[in-house]
Amino acid sequence: MILEIKNLHKSIGTKTLFNELEMKIEAGEVLGVIGRNGTGKTTLFNIISNNDNDFSGDIRIDKNIRMIMTRQEHHSLKEESALEYILHDVPDYFSLKKIITDFENGPEINDLETIQVYSDAVTDFSIKDYYHIEDQIIATLEDFGVGIEKSLAHMTLLSGGEKRFVELVRVMYSQANLILIDEPTNHMDYIGKEKFIKWLAQQKSETNNALVIITHDRDVLTQVDKICE
Repeated sequence: MILEIKNLHKSIGTKTLFNELEMKIEAGEVLGVIGRNGTGKTTLFNIISNNDNDFSGDIRIDKNIRMIMTRQEHHSLKEESALEYILHDVPDYFSLKKIITDFENGPEINDLETIQVYSDAVTDFSIKDYYHIEDQIIATLEDFGVGIEKSLAHMTLLSGGEKRFVELVRVMYSQANLILIDEPTNHMDYIGKEKFIKWLAQQKSETNNALVIITHDRDVLTQVDKICE
């Protein structure tokens, strides 16, 4: 079991969104969430991701689970490029790169312990295929119509639609076990949708992962295991 929700109650003012809601998501499962606007789909994501604590009930997530959710707002981003923004959610990428860069660009070091740390970092970086990951991310962004100039540009310069595609690529490279995706194919052309659905099909073969997708796209819903309305 990756996620279990019991007796969830959530109200906004006089409107009750959830009353004794129960949900369970198992490893290897893809769940589609549908519903009219204002019924609480995004609120449910915010509760699961711990961005909304104003509710009653029990949310249980396996302690070893790495979770990621697509963001709708990017006001806190300043001079970060789309590529850098995505790389921040690639596990250990920047920490390993810093060890390697500091050792290779610094003064000559003879300390055996430091050399071993560097050697281990190089090995991990290679095993994880991080030497090529920047090019892979840029290529994936291009598949979604975000060209290399936009990939290297500040996030603040991207349109709302381009930021949505950046979010998809971010979760695709996050190596997360629980992935929450909100309306992935809105404003997406058929090439981008084909790329996303192909990735989604691949995720279904990863038995340790689970995805929850808010969508009304029939092509996406054909890929889910069950639908929650």
